[in-house]
Amino acid sequence: MAKFKIYNIQLLPTDDAKEVGVAGYKKLFAELRDLNKKHLTSKTHLDFHYQISSNIYIGPFDFNFPAGYVTGHFVRYRNTENVTDLATGKSLFTAKRGKGGVVTRRDVPFVFDAKRHFLAIDSALEIRSENFISALLQLLSPIASVHFPKHDLTVNLISKPNGLENVFRTAVSYKTVAIHLNGPNGDDALDILGEMRETKMQKLALDVSAGSGRMLRLPEFVKRILRSVPGHGWSTVSYFVQDGEPGERRERQQIYDSREQPQTFIVHHSGKDFAETDFFARVARRLEDIDISIDEIAEEDDADPDSAK
Repeated sequence: MAKFKIYNIQLLPTDDAKEVGVAGYKKLFAELRDLNKKHLTSKTHLDFHYQISSNIYIGPFDFNFPAGYVTGHFVRYRNTENVTDLATGKSLFTAKRGKGGVVTRRDVPFVFDAKRHFLAIDSALEIRSENFISALLQLLSPIASVHFPKHDLTVNLISKPNGLENVFRTAVSYKTVAIHLNGPNGDDALDILGEMRETKMQKLALDVSAGSGRMLRLPEFVKRILRSVPGHGWSTVSYFVQDGEPGERRERQQIYDSREQPQTFIVHHSGKDFAETDFFARVARRLEDIDISIDEIAEEDDADPDSAK
């Protein structure tokens, strides 16, 4: 079973630049493939891959380019210079100076939709969303600066719109709101996002506060901006809900953070898969079904609809 998180990778045009389109996003990943291969061959991958902790790294590993998509694996591994036998303590492996070896390697599947620039990656990568965003920016920024100098690279987690709607339904008052929003690519731009795209506005940061008091409701323009966040940034809302039995009502403060509510979907491996490409094709179909333009999205379905066929 693979549970996928989704990230929106964008090359936002500046000045008079145009959208890069499917060809541009596939080129971004083709250049990533080539640069990664160069580092693996020269054994400088530790300088290129993202370091999670003192000796744990993640990075891309293999790539395939079916029509409209990029599929493959990221790899998570622990770098080590020495491997010893647990029982005797004797050294089983000693790496050459500066090279290191790999233990506890894990290959993690991903699918990138080049049309919508959505990247779905198995959460088995075991990395916090904000750290994976940092990893993607570290890996892709050198490529974007060389091959797309008139575009700004952004990466955002796609969060659940229905988590925000639950806040609006249950809140009796609000304390603070923080919004960090990036401009959109392509035709998914509506309302606030559409205006940002048309004016080539790249970033919007908004802090709303009730000071020492509370807001009984949020202004509609703030709600509209908040509804634009999934897939294009992140937001936090500090609000109050009512608890307790009737007659004993009390208010309790809650914190909503879109970064803690990722939109996910699950695809099970199937005995009907004759090759790994069949599994990737089913992941791609599920990714196509993700819609971040509506206010309400059902909770992720733990069942893979294709596995029942």
